[in-house]
Amino acid sequence: MQHLRTFLLVLLLAAGVSLAAFLQVHSQGNPVCGNGVPEQGEDCDDGNHTVADSCDTFGEAPNSNGICTPTFCGDGALQQPNGAAAWEWCDQSPG
Repeated sequence: MQHLRTFLLVLLLAAGVSLAAFLQVHSQGNPVCGNGVPEQGEDCDDGNHTVADSCDTFGEAPNSNGICTPTFCGDGALQQPNGAAAWEWCDQSPG
């Protein structure tokens, strides 16, 4: 088991995931939205605090689907690109 964790740590570090995020996930065993590691129950997790990209890490878009979900056209926030890989030039909330 230790070799597997070491291998995963090396793989994650090579991918740019911080040691702190890795340890936070493996010490708690529960998904942590906003740590930059997509875990079970999360559709995405880019670890930044902006709604202007493909992942709404903190559920900040006005019509968000919730935390750690892909952004979409109609969520009320302009993303370039959004979670569907589309570059939005405008984003009007439905209704």
